[in-house]
Amino acid sequence: PKGEASVKASVSFGNHNLKRYELTAHTPELGPLSGYFSYVKNKHRGHVENLFLQQFDRVSNALAHPQNVKSSRWLGGKNSDSVFASVKFESGDFKAVYKYDRNDSIETPGAVGQLGYDWRIGLGSLLGAYVNEIYDSAVAAGMPQALNKKRPDQVWNSYNTLSDLWNFGHNLTISYQVNDQISIKNIAAYRSSRVRATAGLIGADALIVPASAAPLYAAFLEARGLSPATAAFVANGEIGKTYCTFCSGPESRSKQWSNELQVNFDSDFVTLTTGAMYFKGKDWGNEHGMQNTVAFVTLEAPTNAIPYLPGSPYNEAESTAVYAQGEFHVTPQLDIVLGGRFTHDKKLAELTSLTTATCPANLTSSAQLKTCPLVTNTFGYKDDKFNYLIGLNFRPNDDLLVFAKWSTAYVSGGKVGPIEFQPETAKSAEAGIKADLLNRRLRTNLSVFWAEYKNYQTAQGGNTLGQLPEFQALVPDARIRNALGTFVYPQGDIEAKGFELEVTAAPVDGIVLGGGLSYTDTKFSNVPSLLFAAQSLPADAPDSAYRPTLRPKWTASAYAQYTSEPIWDEATFTARVQGNYQSRMISHANKDILNLVPFYTDSVPGYWLINARAAIEKIPFGGLEGTIAVWGKNLSDNRSISFPFNQSGGAAATFIEPRRYGVDLTVEF
Repeated sequence: PKGEASVKASVSFGNHNLKRYELTAHTPELGPLSGYFSYVKNKHRGHVENLFLQQFDRVSNALAHPQNVKSSRWLGGKNSDSVFASVKFESGDFKAVYKYDRNDSIETPGAVGQLGYDWRIGLGSLLGAYVNEIYDSAVAAGMPQALNKKRPDQVWNSYNTLSDLWNFGHNLTISYQVNDQISIKNIAAYRSSRVRATAGLIGADALIVPASAAPLYAAFLEARGLSPATAAFVANGEIGKTYCTFCSGPESRSKQWSNELQVNFDSDFVTLTTGAMYFKGKDWGNEHGMQNTVAFVTLEAPTNAIPYLPGSPYNEAESTAVYAQGEFHVTPQLDIVLGGRFTHDKKLAELTSLTTATCPANLTSSAQLKTCPLVTNTFGYKDDKFNYLIGLNFRPNDDLLVFAKWSTAYVSGGKVGPIEFQPETAKSAEAGIKADLLNRRLRTNLSVFWAEYKNYQTAQGGNTLGQLPEFQALVPDARIRNALGTFVYPQGDIEAKGFELEVTAAPVDGIVLGGGLSYTDTKFSNVPSLLFAAQSLPADAPDSAYRPTLRPKWTASAYAQYTSEPIWDEATFTARVQGNYQSRMISHANKDILNLVPFYTDSVPGYWLINARAAIEKIPFGGLEGTIAVWGKNLSDNRSISFPFNQSGGAAATFIEPRRYGVDLTVEF
């Protein structure tokens, strides 16, 4: 809160039925108190039409949060409400600021384009031929595909339904200036969030089984040992049902508590910060009790009931740390920075699921599985770590800073189900120069860096790795494999090096030019054999065969901004154009994957995104002041892939949002 009474209201309208409203208000000082409030409503329709709509039963087999859900007609839409409030109490050297924020959002998942398929690659010739026929029938019936790997206008994403997200938090910051040299600050916070979402991962995840697929499924069942008559009976019973390839329905909620106490000391020789920090987090997952990702099975007819298959993780993390950092002013030009932190971590992990010990694998229907007891496995973790920082800052004059830094860091280890992962550790070096030149009309910032990560932690999916013998050996119990959902697994060691450059120039009054350029070279080593297998790499392949993914080597940005002299009264015209670039991004770790699966996406070409805004600001409206602006995002309507997904013989992708444009009106008083 700034302690001066003011109100600002704005409204925005744009394509895709965008409507955005914002109201903010500051109170005057009321003795030692002042306040601030903000509310934002943001709503827009999705931009890709979903042509295949169904309803899914998430009630019959739910342990919690039952709901029937329907396919969303438009994908990529959002309807959110955000509230922020703050109250400040300030008296003398004492200040306390309380903040509250909350966001409630109903969203539709972004459209997933179907890029190609041959399910025989991941499922074998018989089952793969059956699933291929389901897809072939859908294509013949008019299912759109994105074979050109560009954002489509229409899709069949029937499992993409409304997602429900909310989060809120409290923050209380108390500070006290003891004297000219010593100050104390305490920051206490609480945060809670919940996410409920369903989405198809492969671009056509809930399709209808045609009659033409029944003989192929019967052949698969016969190969599994069923008699021809029984196989035909079972296969014919699948006709007309909804078949899921990768139908994902995750759910999670979390709570976090933290408190940090700082004591700061400032003198001519040293600026010292010491403190202690406490954090506790609790996370619950998939309490609904249904199968998290329904893969390669049909749903119960006629309601499309999601199968009962509990796999509910609970994780509790507690961290206590003490730290100190000093900036020692050795000379007027030279500072030495020394810092250290000691952290104690304690974790508890539970996985509640079925096990083959109490629920034999031959029980498959939801009704049968409900008769089995749930088993909770508990795992613990404790560890201590010390990290440090050493830095040098040299200022030969007021316009130049040369700096260097060496530091270590870590991410704590733990266990998810039977899978244990070690702490991820890092050490890094950075050096650079910041300079203001040409009478401070040119500002530059150049830095070079190097980093090494050990036991780099990544998120992996139990359902997507479940077909691999290496994963089955790691988690022998099929029930627990199905319950794992997402888990942490090491990706090996990483070495990264590169540079970052930022430049800002004001060649003449009213014009500002700027941009940035960065380069990062990343290499993996000691990659686990499970991840080699997941990328169709031979076990004896060198580490260099495993390519870093989703990491463009080059990124860049450039902008130009113009601000006029007053047009009338104090009204001014401003305009800004900005472009953001990323280079080619590898999306599959196996460089030869296209020789094995030609329709997979092994890389995403580089592209620019161009945004612009023009406005007349400080327009007098009687006693009010206003702004009128027009804006556009992705002006070239770039349709590139944003995230590709290749799995088991199916290829899909999400895409960059389309061109958006609109007009804003803001009034202040």
